[in-house]
Amino acid sequence: MKLALMGGSLRIASLNARLLRHLARELEGQGHEVTTFVGEALRLPLYEDGLAPSAEAKALHGALREAQGLVIVSPCGGGQGAGYRRSTTRASRPI
Repeated sequence: MKLALMGGSLRIASLNARLLRHLARELEGQGHEVTTFVGEALRLPLYEDGLAPSAEAKALHGALREAQGLVIVSPCGGGQGAGYRRSTTRASRPI
């Protein structure tokens, strides 16, 4: 199965990033094809209508379109998800 995994922090050594990398290894060990987005791979420009998407946004969009499943590992405080995730989903609108 093709899976996309998105980390919950821009910090490469965050607990969420470590958990995501561990999960990716486990899933790959079970034969799944895994694409991960963590740390710098999530540092996308803010979405601005009318501007061409960045190469990073195109890569994320392509992986999400091809994925048969999505796992998001994210810190959540006060019932809110990470703010970058909103920008990420906007930036990955159909290209």
